[in-house]
Amino acid sequence: MSPEWWLVLLVGATTASMKSFGPVVFGGRELPAWLRRFTDMVPAAVLAALIAVQTATSGQAVTLDARVAGVLAAASLLAWRRPLWMAMAGAVLVTAGVRWALGGV
Repeated sequence: MSPEWWLVLLVGATTASMKSFGPVVFGGRELPAWLRRFTDMVPAAVLAALIAVQTATSGQAVTLDARVAGVLAAASLLAWRRPLWMAMAGAVLVTAGVRWALGGV
């Protein structure tokens, strides 16, 4: 087996052990309120960080291009309580429009 596959297996085993750590250690006990609030916010923060990195970077450089306009369009539509499919369609249309306006960049 190649070293890459050993790394994949190691990462998988580590992930499984980390996921089982909480239920094994905390068992039937309830988490403190401050920790529950924290764990409720973690997925949103991670998603926001991933979106920011994918939107505003190209390689190692910060790049502000049509992707930023698309994300802002989606965020605006979601802020106006529009459905998710409409926000995604709006992001696609705005991104395509900005790219077209900039000459196919």
